[in-house]
Amino acid sequence: MKYIRIFGAVVLTILMLYVARRNSVGSSEHFVHTDGAYQFEIETVPKGIEHADTVIRVNVVGPFDNGHRVMMQVVPAPGSPVSGKGYMVPFMQMERGSSEFYLRVPVGAKNEKTFYRIVVIDGSGGTIAQFSRPDGSPFVLRSIGHVPVPVLAGHILFIFSTF
Repeated sequence: MKYIRIFGAVVLTILMLYVARRNSVGSSEHFVHTDGAYQFEIETVPKGIEHADTVIRVNVVGPFDNGHRVMMQVVPAPGSPVSGKGYMVPFMQMERGSSEFYLRVPVGAKNEKTFYRIVVIDGSGGTIAQFSRPDGSPFVLRSIGHVPVPVLAGHILFIFSTF
């Protein structure tokens, strides 16, 4: 009977880990938005490994003349006492004449968040079009880290000891 309970605990643990992984907040989302003459399309990158680079890709269709550029506008966290527009980082084009752009973003320490919007600016730095989540809030890139083995092993041990 003892072995059946242990086997049942292992199966339930694996099932719970699978369900948690599939339902976790932070899975990428697909967004399409039109602002004026520009259409934006992105598959969000919600998580990045701490102290590593991650790549954000966006597809922007529209008239790119007179020095128009696609930029990532890093903004302060919503509700933060810090005010201002943040700063801008330019996206790179995949190929000349392509509507696909990418940006290699450095991810900070574990649990840090980067809030950003994607904008098209003209040659003088004025915003022509802006792309964010449908509710107007910025996209979020979270920094995640590895769980230490002793913490994970202890957690699993305590799960099994409850049976």
